[in-house]
Amino acid sequence: MKIFKIVPLSRAYSQKIKSTMIDDFNNLVVEQLATGLGPCRVSLKPFEKGVIPAFCLSTLLLI
Repeated sequence: MKIFKIVPLSRAYSQKIKSTMIDDFNNLVVEQLATGLGPCRVSLKPFEKGVIPAFCLSTLLLI
């Protein structure tokens, strides 16, 4: 089995995405209420379904 490590996104990168609403590939970032449990890509903690807004960029979700 290969070993891998899950690394959170930096807060600075998260703030950049939230402020511009554009990802590094010039795709529009969409804000919507979380429909799953996450995890948050910054804190790596689960989030509350339907309560916390999540930002969809490609296949990632940011809180």
